[in-house]
Amino acid sequence: MHRLRAPFACAVRPTRTFATAPAAAPAAAAATATATAPASSSAVSAAAGATFKPRPFAAMPTHPLRAHVYVLPTLDGNIVMHTRLPVPSSPAQRFMIVAGVIMRRWRYRIWDDLVASHWHRLAHSKSPETSDRLSLSQRIYDFGNRIGTRDSALAEYFLKSIPVNTQEMEIIHPPYISQRQIKMELSKYLQSRHSYRRALVIYTLFGFPSIVLVAKILLPIMNIAFVYLLFRTVSAWRAIMCGDRIQKIVDSNRVVFTASPAFAENIDQACEQVSRELEERDGTLWRWNKDAPGDLHDQAVEVLEKETLMHEWTRTYARARMIFFMRATAARNKVQQRPV
Repeated sequence: MHRLRAPFACAVRPTRTFATAPAAAPAAAAATATATAPASSSAVSAAAGATFKPRPFAAMPTHPLRAHVYVLPTLDGNIVMHTRLPVPSSPAQRFMIVAGVIMRRWRYRIWDDLVASHWHRLAHSKSPETSDRLSLSQRIYDFGNRIGTRDSALAEYFLKSIPVNTQEMEIIHPPYISQRQIKMELSKYLQSRHSYRRALVIYTLFGFPSIVLVAKILLPIMNIAFVYLLFRTVSAWRAIMCGDRIQKIVDSNRVVFTASPAFAENIDQACEQVSRELEERDGTLWRWNKDAPGDLHDQAVEVLEKETLMHEWTRTYARARMIFFMRATAARNKVQQRPV
């Protein structure tokens, strides 16, 4: 371990910095970490005697009050942060975690099987007048993608993944992803909480009363709108609460950065395995350049997910990649439409 000091612009208190005191890592963890152990983390240290299965590539011990976040590279030099499921501290919490995973898988499966295939057909529809003009279905498709892949959606997914009772957070990343980039991404997530507060006010003051009024005429449609609006309200509230918790952890210098060479080697091995499988099975040539890390193949992320038992990692990565892709596509279209 070595000392690193880098400023971090917090969303609420920009003068705060991450702690630089080194944390004691186990001998088996081949990693470089920047950590702190303040007196305020007594809730975690008090139960240090409890034995939990160690997290892959982590320098800090596993504990129900400690969140472990893993970082992967993706398109255009961006990064994807995924939070590992927390360690349950009671049978009731274990049931809630398992039930949540099952519900999300069921929801994603319905989207993949029943909705996504029909939704993406809208992108290939032609305008009846001319192929140069976008048809109504294409406009609906583009609008829906912009809404579903908005920048705040990525922050919302990450913030909701951090339990509200978390006391410490460890961010595990390959050495070629800088701490500065991770801190900047985390700052964007924390700053997005203001938009969720505005959305929460709009949903409660205008959304629900409007649905109640219109439901007297169009009850079936308004039932669907009510369920979606309720989901958006709960999601915004959870993002605000979890974001406030992360802000407190940052302000109290309880964020640990672990640059793990073992994690980077595991990524390389997964990519090499997928490269061989694709070439032998389909004759497809796909290579991941570890000297210039970029987007990972879906199957490589699946291999990492299975080896590390990291639930929903593939889903998080695919979602983030789509958001970054749509962001880059929108930027290119804006440049092309700019008059010369």
